[in-house]
Amino acid sequence: MYSIVTLADMNIGGLQFLFAVAGLLSVLASVSFTLFFSARCRTTVSSLASSLVFCIAPVVISMTAPGALVTWLCSILPASGTSIQASVLYAITDFQFLNLAGLSVWMPYAMIGACMIEIPLFAFLAVRSYCRHALN
Repeated sequence: MYSIVTLADMNIGGLQFLFAVAGLLSVLASVSFTLFFSARCRTTVSSLASSLVFCIAPVVISMTAPGALVTWLCSILPASGTSIQASVLYAITDFQFLNLAGLSVWMPYAMIGACMIEIPLFAFLAVRSYCRHALN
């Protein structure tokens, strides 16, 4: 899978470490997102169904609808780093950039950055939603 024609100036060990960190961040973002949905929904079935939809969404979206907006959406969803065809593994061997108003961001950086923002954001929102739910 790894080619000499890539933007990442790393050896195989460095890439494996990056994949492990990106996968961990993506799983933590997905868990905090699921906790947020669990605190917001009234039943366990609705929280499970909505969380499952958002975890599978990057795979389905990347396979069905090409385009710049879809690429952005697949990059910022919580499960984007661990999906099947739109993961950090495939993004790091590709030359795909995300463009927004004159700013170009390499796709793996966008995925990792989105996960780093989503973890504390959804954890805070989950705690806040649970506290509101517990008070009522």
